[in-house]
Amino acid sequence: GGLWCFGGNGLPYAESFGEVPSATVEMFCLEAIVKHSEISTHCDKIEANGGLQLLQRLYRLHKDCPKVQRNIMRVIGNMALNEHLHSSIVRSGWVSIMAEAMKSPHIMESSHAARILANLDRETVQEKYQDGVYVLHPQYRTSIQNMAPAGQ
Repeated sequence: GGLWCFGGNGLPYAESFGEVPSATVEMFCLEAIVKHSEISTHCDKIEANGGLQLLQRLYRLHKDCPKVQRNIMRVIGNMALNEHLHSSIVRSGWVSIMAEAMKSPHIMESSHAARILANLDRETVQEKYQDGVYVLHPQYRTSIQNMAPAGQ
């Protein structure tokens, strides 16, 4: 329902308890997507069903809610563990959003952004950073020539 269009019976189940504030329902759904993003084949389904765009919309809508933004960043970071999804993540505009988030004075936000960008960088970073692992140093590339989508 609403923004949450991935299917399943979780949302009707949550609503069956009676009147649930929409912020609670959104957080319930977002936390479920975080768990799904830990499974590679589920990341494929998130991407195939427009999840990158949905999460970007929510990220922008909830600029004032760090918990929502952190959960969204966890999903993108988990999806970035799958190299075959890199082009979709880059095309959907997440690299520029995370580059901006890296400048945040809030350590959690900049740490999540650093993890995403490191997971997308297969040229200079060999490691992949799982959920809960944060890149402290180095956080910036010295070269960015191949991070732009093809044709740009």
